[in-house]
Amino acid sequence: MPIRRKAQIAFAQIRLATSAEEGVVQTSLFAADPVEALRLSLVPGTQRERYGRVWRMGQFRESDGFFTGRIGFEELRPTERWSPGKVDFEVTQMVNGQTSPFAIEVRTLRMAFQLRSGTIRTTTFTEAFRSLIKAQLGIDWTISPLAEGESWDEWRARVERITELHVTVREPNPTYNFDEPRELIEGANAKWLSFVAQAKPEDVRGLNVEGWLSGVLSHATDYGHTSAKGQTPDGTETEWSDKGAGKPKRVSVDEVDSVTTEVRTTHLERELREMDEMDDG
Repeated sequence: MPIRRKAQIAFAQIRLATSAEEGVVQTSLFAADPVEALRLSLVPGTQRERYGRVWRMGQFRESDGFFTGRIGFEELRPTERWSPGKVDFEVTQMVNGQTSPFAIEVRTLRMAFQLRSGTIRTTTFTEAFRSLIKAQLGIDWTISPLAEGESWDEWRARVERITELHVTVREPNPTYNFDEPRELIEGANAKWLSFVAQAKPEDVRGLNVEGWLSGVLSHATDYGHTSAKGQTPDGTETEWSDKGAGKPKRVSVDEVDSVTTEVRTTHLERELREMDEMDDG
């Protein structure tokens, strides 16, 4: 009996980065037509290196209201191979890689993409994809994972000041590359680390969750937990937690290629259409 393989699909929202907080000033041309900006940014052969992996944009096509394609990475990994000359095993470098197909609905700029167990997590994909599409025009984008319940980005947009942050990060598997959280955990010789950050009561800005903390929070999306407290503009206290809400939305599918285990892009398109139908109610 053949093995029935399954795969997971995640979702994200693409938009041009326009706020001062994101440090980007877009031209009026691209602000008026983000679809055209994205179309010009999807260039096959584009490559960027991230954490020891070389990511590349593959071929893409536009059809029936969707952009479809794939991105993937290559990296050198040590392996032990038999050497006839030495009559013994020796350590050599082997090229390892994996791809992730995607579909983007042109009307909404909503994206579906395939996760790869142990190598391509939600934030792994979104950050790699963002770096690839930024490479062509030099303009920046935000790619926010769609979540079950209120996402971290949605909650942050609602609050004026973040007053408290609780983060737990655990050790990733050996194939996962994320330098700062890994250095923290390995430096402490720990399985996991937990910390609490509290804003200064007199500081109206609250906690700064950009920069260094941004990397830790991204890591915690896949390898940990996060909760936070904040205040809305009218002074209302509010809380957010990724337990039961805010986790990246995922669906499991069993329609995969028997050799590559890739999900067909037609299935990704179908998932996005079903999301539209649910939104329309």
